[in-house]
Amino acid sequence: MRLGEDGYMRIEINPNAKKIFLPSTVFCIVLTVFLIGYAGYTSFQYRSYVTVDAVITDAFRAKERTRDVNAKNYNCVQYTYTYNGKEYTSKRTEFTLLGKNTGKHVKIKCSPENPEKLQNIYGQRGNLIAIVLLICMDAFLIAGLKKIHTK
Repeated sequence: MRLGEDGYMRIEINPNAKKIFLPSTVFCIVLTVFLIGYAGYTSFQYRSYVTVDAVITDAFRAKERTRDVNAKNYNCVQYTYTYNGKEYTSKRTEFTLLGKNTGKHVKIKCSPENPEKLQNIYGQRGNLIAIVLLICMDAFLIAGLKKIHTK
């Protein structure tokens, strides 16, 4: 940083950093477009899911890998619900266990073709957070590129 002629502090960009601005910007924009496409795909996939009344039968912090959830440490909530007159019990990963009390009545979405399959809210929210952060990063990098090319 240095003091400019007008008395304001100026930030100078390292010339070596200028070389990675364009590839970094392109990478972030491509990643953003990919995640937006993936979000559209998952929304399209879940559009046929139906809302059912469910009861939380268990909520726990899992510490081992299981076949249906690929993570070492995750929050797992088990739901019991009825769809088309048949009772189902399914688990899904949740971001937090706050408010996920055993016996609580909630609404969830399940697949009409495979009622044991629940909507993956955790993945959708994570994807949305990543998109928002990447859009901010894209804006920052594009502003940096404009500043570099106006000098």
